[in-house]
Amino acid sequence: PWSVVVIVGLSVASLGTALWVRRSTASPVIDGVFVTMSVAWLWTCLQAIPLPSAVARALGSRSVQSAERLRGLAWADATNFTISYEPGSTHLQILIGIGILSTFLAARLGGASGLRPIAIASVVSAVLIGLVGFAHQAAGADVLFGVYSPRFTITRLLAPLMNSNHLAGFSLMGALVAAGLAAEQGNRQKQTPWIAASVFCALIVAWSLSRGAIGALLSGFVILAAWLASRNRSEDHAGTIPAAVVGATLAGVVAFAGLEPLLRRFETEGLDKLELGMRGLRLLDGSTWLLGVGRGAFSSAFVTHEGASDRFTHPENLVVQWTTEWGLPIALVLLLVLTMALWKRFRAADDPLTAAVCIAIFSLSLQNLVDFSLEMAGVVVVVAALLGAVLPAQRASDPRRSRRLLLVSFGVFATVLAALGPQALGSDTQAIVDQLTQHMQADDEARFESTLRRGLTLHPGEPALALLAGAYAGTKRHPDAARWLSVVMEEAPEWAAPHAIAARWLLAEGRTDQALLEIRHAEQRRPGSASKVLCELITGYPRMDYVERAAPAQDQRIGFLNRTASSCGGLPTELRAEIDAAILKDDPTHAGAVLRETRRLATRAGSGDAVDLLQRSLENNEDNVTLWVALIQARLQAGEYEQAQSALNEAKARTLDSGALNEAKARIEAALGETDAMRATLTRLRGQSKGHAALIAQSFTLEGELEASLGNIDEALAAYEAADAVRPDTAALQHAASLAVKSGRLAYARRIYRTLCNRRPDGPACAQEARLSKEPRPASPERAMP
Repeated sequence: PWSVVVIVGLSVASLGTALWVRRSTASPVIDGVFVTMSVAWLWTCLQAIPLPSAVARALGSRSVQSAERLRGLAWADATNFTISYEPGSTHLQILIGIGILSTFLAARLGGASGLRPIAIASVVSAVLIGLVGFAHQAAGADVLFGVYSPRFTITRLLAPLMNSNHLAGFSLMGALVAAGLAAEQGNRQKQTPWIAASVFCALIVAWSLSRGAIGALLSGFVILAAWLASRNRSEDHAGTIPAAVVGATLAGVVAFAGLEPLLRRFETEGLDKLELGMRGLRLLDGSTWLLGVGRGAFSSAFVTHEGASDRFTHPENLVVQWTTEWGLPIALVLLLVLTMALWKRFRAADDPLTAAVCIAIFSLSLQNLVDFSLEMAGVVVVVAALLGAVLPAQRASDPRRSRRLLLVSFGVFATVLAALGPQALGSDTQAIVDQLTQHMQADDEARFESTLRRGLTLHPGEPALALLAGAYAGTKRHPDAARWLSVVMEEAPEWAAPHAIAARWLLAEGRTDQALLEIRHAEQRRPGSASKVLCELITGYPRMDYVERAAPAQDQRIGFLNRTASSCGGLPTELRAEIDAAILKDDPTHAGAVLRETRRLATRAGSGDAVDLLQRSLENNEDNVTLWVALIQARLQAGEYEQAQSALNEAKARTLDSGALNEAKARIEAALGETDAMRATLTRLRGQSKGHAALIAQSFTLEGELEASLGNIDEALAAYEAADAVRPDTAALQHAASLAVKSGRLAYARRIYRTLCNRRPDGPACAQEARLSKEPRPASPERAMP
């Protein structure tokens, strides 16, 4: 929100400056485009205005449902009845609307001559953002400007626009506008910097691997090249077609250079965004098709209506976003007016820059059918400036009347900004969630309550706030704890968290049966969400019937049992065996259960049974490296060295190559007494570690174990010391100390224990050193510790 307030403040200031400079409005400014945009903004304002309850009920407002859910709760005030499902989010959109309208008007006041400087500024902005991103990449920085670390996005290029799709959208616009600036130049020397800027922005688009942006960029370049070809009637434009074709070719080559990762994204992500958009259209029921859910309120409305287990902040589709939030009438009229005005301007364009700007806006809008960069204030105000400059008002108006209207608009915008701006700071959902979390951790009930009241006033339909209220109320044994969780279950019926929290609360109350039922509900919605509370329950009460009663439906049952057996520490061996037996009854070749069962068989000298079990499992899991390694180890334990080598060769033949297989190879070589080959394998293993200290230390520890098994005590001790040198780890030196004691090197062992004692004075090494100091010195010489 603070960035929105800054951007909107600058936009209003730009409008005020333009009005001051242009004291007389000779050229028309107000027309149907501006009026339509203003109507959309006014409707956004109306969506956040409190209504009488009778009116809200008559309109079918969702805020009535939120108010009814919160009625009577001690930590909740009576919420206002508004059209918007999230008035706090709509307030932020009102501010963004001010920024759009102010920038649009300021650009129009600049007249036709204002397009070029605005276009230049847009390209320079895109280039600078890209340079910032590559600078962070070169420095290996993961914190923007050393100040902010991205929380909810993983970006390929860390820049002020942190979402890769948003960065790609802004860059595609910069690439096309730069191509238009290049095309309008009369000679190659003046074209060069703009062509370079276009190429650079196109590279950023390709780097981002944004499918929508790459497709929109290619489409934009093709359209621009076609327009230039159709308008090439003089020698002045002779160099523009090759420049456009080169730009399009470059974009295509770069896109195809990244075709493999792009195809992987299609395979992994598919058409999920389009499916999300279609699901979003389901919000258009009841009165929503006419009134909308409120600008900015899509996220919480979608969670409640669709019961989504994941949280979608936007539908990532411009049409769905506008129609669901504004309602069909406003959204469709705005889309139609803007599209027709831009298309008319493009058809009438007689210079490359105007055409390029129209194409850039069209292309960015095309990308926003699978993205939401136009919802970002920093992006949309630039688009608004370009629109204002490229779409002059079509009808002349009375200059005095027009100026009065502009002054009134400026006054209204400045007043609303002054009123809502300070309130918007820290009022977004995430900021309130962070504040509530901090108050919970500090156990500051008074501040938690006041923040919650403020949050529910702004975001009455936000299930995350009710979830935190339920979690904290449960820890305070507050009587409203169950009701808060019920609110979440109504607002977000597919969320697992309220059921997991309810399970913990019920368990603390001694209501085990109900806790098991809530664990099952949580696991059905999100596997693993209730693992922690389940582990606490069955650690205290290790009963298989409890595990079975908490298990979700049959299609999720095996995964649930496997997570329980593998992730719950401190379970009795008998219970783990029961869980694995239940898994193997339904799936005799399940990899996780087979591995755990073979470890149990190994402790009972049942290596033959372990081998049979592993071989059956590998028939259905032939690419599971862990199973192959376990089979090799079982063969080695049974003394079947040739069969172990055969299993290793078969795994390698399946192109399964991993550090674990190389470790198994070293174990086989050690078992066969091939010391030099074993050492060479371990050296190669360290070379493949890519400098990771943990992997290098692990290989040295393995070397120490294998050298000790061959009777090479000095070499084993040296390997353990090397492991500790790479990554100081008491386990490596502890192995060395134990080996030294067994081999009679007591003085050496005392020195190691002294080192460990200095690292952890409260650890057991100090007592071990004291015990060894009382032992008589051995007669044999010992190797000094380096």
